[in-house]
Amino acid sequence: MVKKIKDELALVIIDRPDFRSKCLSCKIFPGEMDQDDAGFWARNRAAAKAGDKVVVQIPERRFVITVLIFYALPLLAILAGAGLGKWIERQQNFFEQLKRVIGNTAFLLLTQNVPSLILGAAFLALCFGFIWIGNRRLEKRKRFQPLLVRVLGESDGKAG
Repeated sequence: MVKKIKDELALVIIDRPDFRSKCLSCKIFPGEMDQDDAGFWARNRAAAKAGDKVVVQIPERRFVITVLIFYALPLLAILAGAGLGKWIERQQNFFEQLKRVIGNTAFLLLTQNVPSLILGAAFLALCFGFIWIGNRRLEKRKRFQPLLVRVLGESDGKAG
């Protein structure tokens, strides 16, 4: 159902609680929502008004790119961070210099896979930051926005 209209965009709310809990797209598409509503902004090609039930189409390109970004990039980030941590662990000269700079107690924290853990987590956090920034940019591009393709009448019986 369309909650509100702003310029050529419509805020679409998914009003079925059982659907919202399982809807991946509801988690992916940002929007101004109430706490209990799952929703997203979509281009209003159907000339829908607030309160209308609508059919929404998600561009295939957006779906594929979203899946790659949300699943592949974090996996690559954590593997790259852990791999760099393993490489650092094997650098004897680096650790000898580090031991002199930070002392024995702090040095013990950087042995036994801890660099892999720290760098894996750091790379993952950076990746999520980049995803958040990238999502803000992509949501403004028309080719990545969901589309309202038609308004449902009372006889159609389904909302999207």
